[in-house]
Amino acid sequence: MLTSKNVNVDIIEDAFNRLRGIAHPLRIEILEFLTVNKDMTVTQIFEKMRIRQAEASYHLTTLKSKGLLTSRRDGKKAIYSINERNLQLITDSVDLLNK
Repeated sequence: MLTSKNVNVDIIEDAFNRLRGIAHPLRIEILEFLTVNKDMTVTQIFEKMRIRQAEASYHLTTLKSKGLLTSRRDGKKAIYSINERNLQLITDSVDLLNK
């Protein structure tokens, strides 16, 4: 049971804001894909997932803006990976609400 003693509202609100970023089937698929394939460029992602480049870029940008992905530059290429810490915060928050 949730009580005011075991709920940090700011953490819950942050987690739900991030969940809204996931709230699209393709974004969930991208997260699952990057969980298995780790660091990948936009080109690798859209080619392997068989989606358009613009579509991949849009959803990657959304996931990154919600803090669910990180990116780093390698020359002209952006390499994306899962932000494990923020994804874990979401999982922990959802688990807390289910108790």
